[in-house]
Amino acid sequence: YVTVGQFNTGYKEMIDNLQKLCPNSEIVLCTLATSPFYTATNQKEYNDVIKKYANEYSLKLVDLSSVSLSGHLVDSAHPASSGMKLIADKVVEELSK
Repeated sequence: YVTVGQFNTGYKEMIDNLQKLCPNSEIVLCTLATSPFYTATNQKEYNDVIKKYANEYSLKLVDLSSVSLSGHLVDSAHPASSGMKLIADKVVEELSK
């Protein structure tokens, strides 16, 4: 289990590292898809962290909260190919706007 504080620290570090290692890349952040892996409260808290950094770093944000991975997981947390397709379809839809 990763606390929201740990997630916040790690997420910022990840973005900082990406910007240092790939300074010319476009970073696109995605909120968490809905999953039975975490509670609605946890999902909101983690997504709030992601949204905060999207705003702070002026990065594109794709909101995946409307994507439900229920029934599309290979275990309790990771998407099966059908779940990956749901995520990919939503990302392509949002980035094509």
